[in-house]
Amino acid sequence: MKILVIGPCGAGKSTLSKRLGKKYMVPVYHMDAYYMNPDWSKRNFECFLKDHDEIINTPSWIIDGNGRKTLEERWKRADFVIVCKPPLLSCYYGVIKRAVTTIGKEKTDGPQGAKNSISYNLLKWTWEFERKYAPVIEQYSRKYPTVRVITLASLREIYAFSCLDQSPK
Repeated sequence: MKILVIGPCGAGKSTLSKRLGKKYMVPVYHMDAYYMNPDWSKRNFECFLKDHDEIINTPSWIIDGNGRKTLEERWKRADFVIVCKPPLLSCYYGVIKRAVTTIGKEKTDGPQGAKNSISYNLLKWTWEFERKYAPVIEQYSRKYPTVRVITLASLREIYAFSCLDQSPK
């Protein structure tokens, strides 16, 4: 089983990915852990690409992360793409809640040693997700019709989906 989980910051991607990984006993990979350094600067792209390609060529995975430069490679190998698209205010709430409740703690789904934080760039990226990714999602949905796309439009839907007792259909 190969599941790609995408969506804006604070949408619940990591939580959903962890729950699905535990439920289906599939390894979960968070792209931030491979793409970013502990200070949140970008890693050398070639180093990231080597790690990325090793992951996507394994027999099963759940990958939490967007990254347009390599999204198509993950998308075309996935059995399912789950698009988390709760309302923008819900995403901002998720970002702020995570920052407040984990102040000074290491980010478990990010680069080793990185601390949870909130920044203008993070909020801006969240704001721009729909505009930047909607055309890409549409394009890849057409280009790879055998990949099942599941859109979850609220935090309630995301939570309910993570509690299903069967695999995605």
